[in-house]
Amino acid sequence: MFNRLLCFSFLCVCAMLAAFAAPTATTPTFPVPKDGLVIWLDASDTATLTLQGTSVSAWKDKSGSGITAAQTDATLCPQLIKNALNTQAAVRFNGTTQYLDLGNKGELAQEYTIIAVLQATQLAQQEAYFTNRQFFYEGESSPLYLGFTQNQPFAYYNTASTSFVLGKDSGISANVPFLQTLQASAKTKTVTFFVNGGRVNETKDITNLATRVLGGYLGFDAETKDHFGGDLAEFIVYTRLLTDAERKQVEGYLLKKYGLTAAPAN
Repeated sequence: MFNRLLCFSFLCVCAMLAAFAAPTATTPTFPVPKDGLVIWLDASDTATLTLQGTSVSAWKDKSGSGITAAQTDATLCPQLIKNALNTQAAVRFNGTTQYLDLGNKGELAQEYTIIAVLQATQLAQQEAYFTNRQFFYEGESSPLYLGFTQNQPFAYYNTASTSFVLGKDSGISANVPFLQTLQASAKTKTVTFFVNGGRVNETKDITNLATRVLGGYLGFDAETKDHFGGDLAEFIVYTRLLTDAERKQVEGYLLKKYGLTAAPAN
């Protein structure tokens, strides 16, 4: 009897020691909200890039939606530049020929949030780093362009009723990275624009707001045929409006990752 108790006690002690010694499994932290996330391109994640040397022929989405930005012509591929944005990698477009195609899925979204980390290498003309394919669809005429004009980041809509630009002189200079956020709602007819987490403009009472946010081009304006000259480090799209807390969470994560200075609260 004594031997059985001794053996049982020994086994219990061993089990306790093993439990203390074994590493505790932890669930990886997802740095951005998952709900509504349909595109997440991250140049610092080399596992998502298909490279021929430094040429980027494919940039895979991390959201799980299966979207890939691709270029089948080797002469038109942008380049992966390590340490492009404060030690972080980015995909560089040369401003003359290079671009990536997001396909023509063209999924509709009545509300959406688009967030990007980028910098321009040239600011001499209006250049769009992202355009959707809205105007290619019969009966629709509401393209969306995101990019730069001089030192002003801009979001340009050409709706059936009017054309307008969101943005202002934000002190953006060539080769200075920044964070751009756009939130749009066809339900409330409102578009809000942020730079480095600070609101720079809001436009209301917009009719025929562009709602086709999946599909399009990175680095190429399909209407003017102009190309974007600059670096794109991350590109994130939600088919919903993020709450203020969620938006600040994503912006805070990106501002810290890329060593950017947050805009004053407004």
